[in-house]
Amino acid sequence: MKIYLYIKGETVYCYKNSEKREIVFENLENFIKENRGNYFVLIFSKLNVFFRKVEFDFVDKKKISLILSQEIEGKLPLPIDNFYFYLNFQYPEKNKTIVGIFAIEKDKINYLKEIFKINKAKYIFLIDSLLLDQFFKNKIKENNFIELFAENDYFLINLIENSVISGVYSYSSDNIKEHISEILPSLFSTKKHPVYFIGDRKIYQEIKIEGIHFLSEATFFNILEETKKIKSISFQEILLPRKKINLEYIFYFFLLVICTLFFINPHFEKIEKEKKVEEINKRMENLYKSIFPETKKIINPLIQIKEKMLEDKNYSPAPIYKIPIIKILEEITNLFPENINVEVEEVLINNKNLNLICTVESLKDFDIIEGKVRKSKIFTDFIINDISFTKENKVKFNILLKMVI
Repeated sequence: MKIYLYIKGETVYCYKNSEKREIVFENLENFIKENRGNYFVLIFSKLNVFFRKVEFDFVDKKKISLILSQEIEGKLPLPIDNFYFYLNFQYPEKNKTIVGIFAIEKDKINYLKEIFKINKAKYIFLIDSLLLDQFFKNKIKENNFIELFAENDYFLINLIENSVISGVYSYSSDNIKEHISEILPSLFSTKKHPVYFIGDRKIYQEIKIEGIHFLSEATFFNILEETKKIKSISFQEILLPRKKINLEYIFYFFLLVICTLFFINPHFEKIEKEKKVEEINKRMENLYKSIFPETKKIINPLIQIKEKMLEDKNYSPAPIYKIPIIKILEEITNLFPENINVEVEEVLINNKNLNLICTVESLKDFDIIEGKVRKSKIFTDFIINDISFTKENKVKFNILLKMVI
């Protein structure tokens, strides 16, 4: 049997066997324990969920996922690490993406999941805004309109533009008609969309605002019963997890390759070293050009870097490294393969940290460089502080490399 639990603030409304009762959130654990053989449908009201909308002028989900956290940070009352998210991707136009972001605090979700896990009970999560939108769109075949549901002391408004949820408003009060009368006129002043009402007829009659169309009188439980094929949602972290690399496997793989090459051709190592030195010199020269573009003639980039440091008093004294500075510069050049077009805007060595600001052609190039960093023996760890896209659709990133010094 299905048991519906509608969480509104700290009150939980339970719909069981067509009967409605209230449960204090603190007593929810005992209720689930007593009914653990049933199937639970947990519905979070907009009172417990934050909604934000973000628009992008492209449709690449991977790009959006990389920068989404930066778009959201600062737009919620707490840092984004405190929330789980449900992302609703919509594509109203050919080269446009709208992401409807529903955020809920992690503590509440983790608490509920733990209760269900202990009691071995089955459950799904829903959000009332999405549920009501599904219900309305079965009745309204328009692209731009306003959905309004009101019952007892609670109302919910969904602003629909290009068939996508563009805004969500909710309130709980003993006199909700006054708050509806405050919100709707402000929406009318900017959005000339028709309003469709479902809920308590008495509240509809008391609003007395022109332009509201009454669809039907229904309670929230009626909506649950009439809505078919309810789609559950899954809350997740805002960032896509990166695949972990087993460093032990990488070590043994390279050991096998080295041993194989050594036994096949005794001269191969010497030839490869000479070739590598030549490549390193060429990449060091390119790196030098990017750091000191005013220099017209480059003879020895390492010597010239030292001379630049001596000429420019703004350079801070170089710390004493266990690894020679030449090795560090060589390692920097190793991060950028010849087939990748990279622009290095800034190189800063500060104590145990090396900061690089670079631009590459694509995310594929960025992934290759990231893989090079992971394999480095000098740079033991790294942090990507910022990643964005230029007007030319290139990938610009700021990477902080940590060294053993």
